[in-house]
Amino acid sequence: MRVVFTLIVLLAACAASAQSYPSKPIRLVVGFAPGGAADIISRAMGDPLARALGQGIIVDNKPGAGSSLAAEFVARAAPDGYTVMIASQSGMIVNPLR
Repeated sequence: MRVVFTLIVLLAACAASAQSYPSKPIRLVVGFAPGGAADIISRAMGDPLARALGQGIIVDNKPGAGSSLAAEFVARAAPDGYTVMIASQSGMIVNPLR
């Protein structure tokens, strides 16, 4: 019984301290040049996503090196969920093998 009570208190504390997400615009990094297929898909996907989340989606193109530049940018960003990346499968499979 004591364990159940402790779990309830901990869950309530977690829920009380949770912040609403997102509280600022989200950056969607695209590893390809503007006007390409990935850019078109990310922009088409960004509008409904912005409406659903209630925050803006900033599409940020960072082409070059087979999307490695964009992947490095996202990897070095703060791990807060406000910088995400759209990428192809091949770039994410081949780049770690280099």
